[in-house]
Amino acid sequence: MSVTPYPTLRLKVAPPPALRLRLAGAMGPAGPPGGIASQISFTPTGSIAANNVQDALAELAAEKANIANTREKLTAARTYFVRTDGNDSNTGLVNNAGGAFLTIQKAIDTAATLDLATFNVTISVADGTYTGGMVLKSLVGAGSVIITGNTTTPTNCIVSVTSGFPVNGSSVRGVYTIQGFHLKAVTAGFSSVFTTQQTVLNLNSIRFEAPNRHVSASAGSQVFINSTGAGISTAGAFNIHIYADTQAIVQEVAQTITITGTPAIGQAWAFIIQGAVLTSNGNTYSGAATGKRWECQSLGYIFTGTGGGATYFPGNANGGPVATGGIYD
Repeated sequence: MSVTPYPTLRLKVAPPPALRLRLAGAMGPAGPPGGIASQISFTPTGSIAANNVQDALAELAAEKANIANTREKLTAARTYFVRTDGNDSNTGLVNNAGGAFLTIQKAIDTAATLDLATFNVTISVADGTYTGGMVLKSLVGAGSVIITGNTTTPTNCIVSVTSGFPVNGSSVRGVYTIQGFHLKAVTAGFSSVFTTQQTVLNLNSIRFEAPNRHVSASAGSQVFINSTGAGISTAGAFNIHIYADTQAIVQEVAQTITITGTPAIGQAWAFIIQGAVLTSNGNTYSGAATGKRWECQSLGYIFTGTGGGATYFPGNANGGPVATGGIYD
């Protein structure tokens, strides 16, 4: 009777020392003449003693966990700096040309590699025009990331993006605050801010400019719009100021919102559908726009605090329709 030897299983993790385990008589003490041997070879970062395959695999898993557990854990709040004369090869920790990052995205990517623990990371962005958008990344720890431009004069700190979103967040774990920026989407079809899949975002002192939507929230994402500095403002024609669908939540409450010029609203100032909620009470609107004020369909809910006052939102055309369970209050 001929016996085909068992193959060798090799698992490699890191450089030597190497460990070899030999299991003699893999078919039992009374196996075929000559026995059958299986050899397992792998290289851990330290010495490992194992008596069988199960122990070896368990220790291998522990070694992998040790290798993966390389995040820096913050013990204090941290600030990264971004400047138009910076370089993404810098550390980002010094506010000069030789220390700051060049792009906001590099600072976001760096923050996402950390364990924030209970501390916040501030990304301080100097005045200027940045042509790369902000793609938000999931965070580890209970802290948050605050991206700050110029909260006194947001028009001095511009994120101007062609064929993309100035702010884009999808399936992001953790909380971001973005404040003091002019968020400009250049290309038709794009929005200033796009969030989806449970992303949570705070916006403060923002100037919106986009041909499509200023804020687009979907799939359970949450966007909270505030103004503690220069306030909220808009520039240029647009389709929708706030759009929300599929259980998304948007709040824009007790704000002063300045409308520059007399822009044409292509669709509606507020467009809420599919179980999404917009809370927009107590706002003051400065300036005027033309177009429809609101639209609410498919269980969407708009709360204005005015009992659905017909002229609450900017525009010169009545809102509606309220269709398939939508509520405008």
